[in-house]
Amino acid sequence: MHSINQKIILIFPSIIFFLPSFIYSSNKTTNIPLEDRLIILCSDAPEQLRIFCEQLHKSDIIARKYLEVAALRLEPKSAQECFNFLCMCKYFRGKVEKGICILPNGSHLKKSVRKEFRMLSDEEREKFNKILRIMKENGEYDRFANQHKTVVVEGGAHSGPAFLLWHREFLK
Repeated sequence: MHSINQKIILIFPSIIFFLPSFIYSSNKTTNIPLEDRLIILCSDAPEQLRIFCEQLHKSDIIARKYLEVAALRLEPKSAQECFNFLCMCKYFRGKVEKGICILPNGSHLKKSVRKEFRMLSDEEREKFNKILRIMKENGEYDRFANQHKTVVVEGGAHSGPAFLLWHREFLK
């Protein structure tokens, strides 16, 4: 025979993952306020589970009030914080026209093609070396190297299955 605590432990994952989403989705189809619905949904449960259920729903209600504030994204401070080309465009002094970022030289901002250094053409190699010199002069190279060094010391970038993926993202 299971004790009430064992039953709570068995039921707990279901409550955590399914009930809050059920309440949220049912909020759209009923006129009963969310605060009142939690009493109805939890009322049939055994006392300890009912108390837990009500506490869970109350914390969910409070958390949802702050979701609206959290939904307002802060402006990225650099291109590295962007997730798409339109966000990155202004950091490259480009202009967005019809959903496409046009750079000051007239070319479009697009995905880069990854190449091994030996496979670069002479022109591409010169351009790469020129960019590295500029990065060294303006301090960006040092910032880049320090960021890499910090992650190496922590161990995530060089000691596990994420090695290639981390470096691919880091070098973008």
